[in-house]
Amino acid sequence: MAQSASDLFPPSDLKLFEEFPSSSRSAWEQEIARTLEKQGKAGLSLNWALPDGISLPPFLLEEDLAELPFIGDFPGVYPFTRSTQRGGQTWSAQYPLQGDGSLADRLSEAQRRGADGVTLFVGGTFPAVPYGRGRNDAAAALAQSELPVQCVGSTADLVALVGALKSGSVKNTNSSILIDPFSDVLIGGDFALNEADIYGAIKAAFAQMKIPVGAVRADLFHNAGATPALELGLTLSAAADLVSALVDAGMSPVDALSCITLFQPVGALYFVEMAKFRATRRLSAMVAKGFGVTSYERPVLAQSAVTSLFNVSLYDPYTNMLRVCTEAMSAVLGGASSVLVLPLDAPFDRDDEFTRRMAINTQLVLRHESYLDRVSDPAGGSYYIEAATDQIAEAAWKIFLEIEAEGGYRKALEKGSVQARLKQAGEQRLDALARRKEIQLGVNQFPNNTEILRDSEYKDASIPALPEAKQGRYASAPIFRGAVPFERLRLQTEEFAKKGHRPFVQLLPFGNLSMQRARAAFIGNFFGCAGFAVNDPGSLETPEACLAFAKEAAAKQKIDAFVLCSADAEYLPAATAIMAELKAIGVPVILAGNPAEVEALKSSGIEDFIHVRRNVYETLSEYQKRFCA
Repeated sequence: MAQSASDLFPPSDLKLFEEFPSSSRSAWEQEIARTLEKQGKAGLSLNWALPDGISLPPFLLEEDLAELPFIGDFPGVYPFTRSTQRGGQTWSAQYPLQGDGSLADRLSEAQRRGADGVTLFVGGTFPAVPYGRGRNDAAAALAQSELPVQCVGSTADLVALVGALKSGSVKNTNSSILIDPFSDVLIGGDFALNEADIYGAIKAAFAQMKIPVGAVRADLFHNAGATPALELGLTLSAAADLVSALVDAGMSPVDALSCITLFQPVGALYFVEMAKFRATRRLSAMVAKGFGVTSYERPVLAQSAVTSLFNVSLYDPYTNMLRVCTEAMSAVLGGASSVLVLPLDAPFDRDDEFTRRMAINTQLVLRHESYLDRVSDPAGGSYYIEAATDQIAEAAWKIFLEIEAEGGYRKALEKGSVQARLKQAGEQRLDALARRKEIQLGVNQFPNNTEILRDSEYKDASIPALPEAKQGRYASAPIFRGAVPFERLRLQTEEFAKKGHRPFVQLLPFGNLSMQRARAAFIGNFFGCAGFAVNDPGSLETPEACLAFAKEAAAKQKIDAFVLCSADAEYLPAATAIMAELKAIGVPVILAGNPAEVEALKSSGIEDFIHVRRNVYETLSEYQKRFCA
């Protein structure tokens, strides 16, 4: 028997969960305080503090959202904070055209794999331009491809490309050419061409082909270490200056805005990145309003998302697939118009069919199995994401106004203040990674100790040192991967191991079983981040058994350090009992933890204390110099 609508849906006046009493703010706060006190953490704040003054609370109520300026907006209508579309949230799944191989084969492959469009990087400045191809390939792709082509890369090459194109030479009119005049300053320290020539080329190409030709390469901000709010503030400032320049060149404000694509990166903070894309559209409307454009039927400043290079790693590279998956989800749920998932081996600048296929399949799974394109503004109604959208918008707008007060983005580039902001942000990100305040799995936490890069399929990969800023006419802002310092440590350990000895750390766990197991795992992860071998024999139960085991182990092989693992209360009695004989073996003795009796333990012969407050990178660097001398 066929079901009616009333069988499938509850009555419209039905109120669910009325049997559950509502909870007040004070009730939640009391419950949190009670739980923290029970855990011995009374007074601890559970607010998630992000850079740029953003603080996200552990809970929110409906009343917290009542004052938000966009809370009454609808999806698919101006200013498009909630969504760019009214029904569903479709996006263009981009396919990367990597550097090697026949262009025709690559275009055919993209169609066969189910892509909606292709992205072609033009030029050869890696990593700012991964998989670079020549502008002749770009012209051919635009002329031949049934799919929309997105060209990103060198300003000089892209300006030359649009200068050579004729009316009708772009087969798919949804294609775009992303010329960012300011990107060359960040990459190389100066403009690639005369600025007036760049703006004139953008104006002429837009008039002739009616496709987006301008861009802001926001990925350069992110990959230099920018926080989400800093990245967005700089993006809006660059967009405003680019619109001003194009208007001065003779374009109307509407055409200038429609001509620009925001090539936006998406990072690891899943909900925050989602909120960033929503905040971008809200603030883009404010920028457009400054040029007299107060309403439009579809969003200006199209959002083309690209996954992060900053977050990917050479070691444990398949973890990159997980990273780009959550990043792609953030971009889609945040309302990006197109998404490019970089292949997992993007940091190797390697051409590989398998990784290209995994990159596009990531998006196809999100679309055809997770149905992320079926819902318009899926983040709507989430108190957390709504609040994050507002806070990121506020922080980014503050940065935008600060740069405007300097005379705009172009003036700030001249002064070097943009570069200084990025330099400071990058240093803070590296310090957070070094201290494990920011986690990268397989890099500074939970490394795969069995992995040897030089024995893998990526054995020829190089890991150059973190780049220095180039000082041309202006300062540059180098882009880099956050994993580089730890990767170089591990690679140096590999090189030393080839000479005959890999640093070897022997654990000596005893006493309280839960504490010794936790600390043994902590030490294994800690030293594993530098590629050291760490042997955990399991519980040795007593200090005396640890001493006997240590003597036997040292007789069989070279050991660089012993690490005692137990509960704080058990360390001093154990040290009193065994340290005289343990020191006599001639191997440094380290302790896992930071007990109150540090001075007494030092006097007994303990050389160092490894705990969560240590700077992981600096500590490992010191031990590598010592063990690999």
